[in-house]
Amino acid sequence: MPTTCPVSVTELRKDKDAQLTSKDAQLTSKDAQLTDTRAELDALTKQFTELSITHGSTKDDLKNAIDELLSFKGQRNIRGALEYAAKTVRLDCLGITPRLVAMKRDAAFARGLAVQARRFNVEFSRVQDCLETIYDRLCQNMHGSEETVYLRYADITAPAQRAVLHAVFDHKNIKYIAIDERGKAVPPYVPPKEVTTVKKENAWEKPLSR
Repeated sequence: MPTTCPVSVTELRKDKDAQLTSKDAQLTSKDAQLTDTRAELDALTKQFTELSITHGSTKDDLKNAIDELLSFKGQRNIRGALEYAAKTVRLDCLGITPRLVAMKRDAAFARGLAVQARRFNVEFSRVQDCLETIYDRLCQNMHGSEETVYLRYADITAPAQRAVLHAVFDHKNIKYIAIDERGKAVPPYVPPKEVTTVKKENAWEKPLSR
């Protein structure tokens, strides 16, 4: 009766080593692909940022492009939107929060932040302080890519946080939908026009005609 020659332990080890080497090569290849993808995304982000600065007429196209970028990265959520906004701040500091705080130096953003502070009846100083904490407080749970960036008031109850998110997303051309506590979409905010009173000149204040 023929007997089969048992496979030696050495041969088994060689096979295992070969399999592990192959898997390592595959992982290295995937890491290289991811690195290339990140570089491409960073380049796109820079390009979109420059467009937002130089071409106001492309705002809708820019919003759509940023939205697709967040979707492609699996970051179409509040956390991803805040991280994108921070990365577009032209500053040599590291970290998301320092970059968000640095946005206060932008006069256009500061005006938008003041508008949102009045909208939610919050002191401007409190809204500014909220920039220092909002990322750490919200982004533990605000992840998981969605069909769009949702700003849910049921989850974000602090008026200062709502004001900051609205201001950041509007300033950075990030497409989002705000949802109120009843689950309905919040319409775009139109700040009320400031009423200026013009003092009418009284007849006796007019100079006498000659």
